[in-house]
Amino acid sequence: MSARWQGPLPGEREAAAAVLAFTFAAYTTGDVVFLQMLGLGTALAVAVDATVIRGILLPAPMRLTGRVNWWAPAPLRRLHDQVGVCES
Repeated sequence: MSARWQGPLPGEREAAAAVLAFTFAAYTTGDVVFLQMLGLGTALAVAVDATVIRGILLPAPMRLTGRVNWWAPAPLRRLHDQVGVCES
């Protein structure tokens, strides 16, 4: 039996985003104002991206559009056929 990658585990993406946001937030403890602003802004952007965008806004249209999400242009599909890349 071969192992197949099924995507990130539940909560794995959120945990990675939390670690990344925490490390960027650490810049706010410094003395340089520019780094404080950069750290806070980047930490907030990562947190919003992980929760609102990837958790709420992205799954809804993907569920509505179904198989259209995985459409490939004809040249790319021919290349996949030649190389032997398949989804299963």
